[in-house]
Amino acid sequence: MDISACFVDLRDWFVDLVVKSFYVAKKELKTYFVSPIAYIMAVAFLFIAGYFFTMHLVNSRRADMAGFLHNMGVIMLFMIPGLTMRLLAEERRQKTMELLITSPLTPTQIVLGKYLACMTLLILMIGLTGLYPLIITHYGGKPDWGPIYTGYLGLVLLLSSLVAVGVFTSSFTDNQLVAAVVAFAILLLFWIVSWLTVYLEPGIWSTTAESLSLFIPYGDFIKGVIETRYYVYYLSVAFVFLFASVRMLEASRWR
Repeated sequence: MDISACFVDLRDWFVDLVVKSFYVAKKELKTYFVSPIAYIMAVAFLFIAGYFFTMHLVNSRRADMAGFLHNMGVIMLFMIPGLTMRLLAEERRQKTMELLITSPLTPTQIVLGKYLACMTLLILMIGLTGLYPLIITHYGGKPDWGPIYTGYLGLVLLLSSLVAVGVFTSSFTDNQLVAAVVAFAILLLFWIVSWLTVYLEPGIWSTTAESLSLFIPYGDFIKGVIETRYYVYYLSVAFVFLFASVRMLEASRWR
């Protein structure tokens, strides 16, 4: 086996994947911004985020972002199904999915491009909340920047998993409402499974519930705790659901 030839093939495959995925992402982002979707979502998000930020400062009287970041995770739980429901379901509804899967684009490139577009939009939105700790500093507060940085890092990792779930539920139906409801149900399960740890005795079931929760690791990021297993878990969840989405598109090709 010619190792150098294999390396060249792998490099070409990766370059093709990146280039075409970014092409799909660019097209999808354009769709977001030429319609009211992105603007309505951004305004709604910033209004809710601003409200929670203000209430946290008023009620806690502490110059930190911990309460606000916790609330951001819950807000995204409700927002992401609305953002992701149209990604692939709309293609099916408009009968353009057949054109996509028979084009030079592979199902992997399509799914990854749609995923990157949604992640880019969400990162832009939460990036605007980066002004909040600067506001605290401006008015004399001295926030601990370490947990703020790790909290935002944890939020991005959390989003990477939540968006992947939304992409998956949008891949098997042409009904956007169904995609949104199923995505919300799955995300809600990932949230409430952490509640079981309060009622279960320490042991295998309690450990399992804690391991399945997407929100317990996020709470540790907000505290400034970073562990390698958290990265592995979030990226693994994202990979599994994106892989399942690709398989759904590949199945559509043979229908």
